[in-house]
Amino acid sequence: METDEDDTDGNIAWKQASKPKTLNEDPYNVFAEELAMEVCKLGFDVTVELMETELTFSTCGSLVSGTPDGGFCDQHGQLRLVQVVRVPLLPDMDEDEVADVLYDTVLTKVVKSQSWMKETNTLPHEFVIFCWLPPVGAYKACLEETDALLWTDALLWNLQQGGWPFSLVIQVPEEPGNVFPKNFGLRNLSKVKKDYAPELSYFLNAADFEEDEDEMPIFEWDLFDLDAADAESLVEADAVFDDPDVADAVIAGQEVEIDEILLEQFVVLAIELIQKRMGVDVYSDPSNFLLI
Repeated sequence: METDEDDTDGNIAWKQASKPKTLNEDPYNVFAEELAMEVCKLGFDVTVELMETELTFSTCGSLVSGTPDGGFCDQHGQLRLVQVVRVPLLPDMDEDEVADVLYDTVLTKVVKSQSWMKETNTLPHEFVIFCWLPPVGAYKACLEETDALLWTDALLWNLQQGGWPFSLVIQVPEEPGNVFPKNFGLRNLSKVKKDYAPELSYFLNAADFEEDEDEMPIFEWDLFDLDAADAESLVEADAVFDDPDVADAVIAGQEVEIDEILLEQFVVLAIELIQKRMGVDVYSDPSNFLLI
């Protein structure tokens, strides 16, 4: 979840996780995400819970933007993802201004989430855009069925009619001081706003989430069809992605370095496995690489 302030002043008590759950470990952000996830899980029998760090993917040396802040599978096996955002309202905003900020915030999150779903070929049963509101200005206009909220309501309705699984939750935290640092939202005043409207897709294209049957699944092995040595190599390659050092470095923001580590270790292991299966020696004769 994006944050507007890194101010960590204040007397706040929250649970310290032994393993990073989020890419942004600012305590206000962590509290906002955890609280939103608890709200979204109400009424469901959660069988699997997913953290943001488990939903992070990289491509071409950089992280895929729009990563959900968490998610879970319910008792029916349906995947539900959650994107949490703190809406940067200011005390002097009237109803129209508050509504505009909310609309822009939701639009931004929807576009980024659509991009993430397409890039990762992931289509959940539900994708919740969870908005925390600071109780300032005319914030109540976002909690009631007012004319100011029509544009945001229309945006969600059109997306749902187009097949997208988005839903919207808007709440004010019971303890705003644990979610919003002092002067929250002021930094947005100096930002140049990007118009995400041209990137918005109202209609879901099922083809974006279909696997290409013509592509050969190079790494899709049947584990039970491998001999002991091959199986061990495949497990070793997969373990690269579960290495705590790799995970810690990703959290620290060293995406480029980690991509290089993953590429180097995984490619070596994969080539050795493939050439063994195909009976070719890439290292003695590089031209054999074309056969892989």
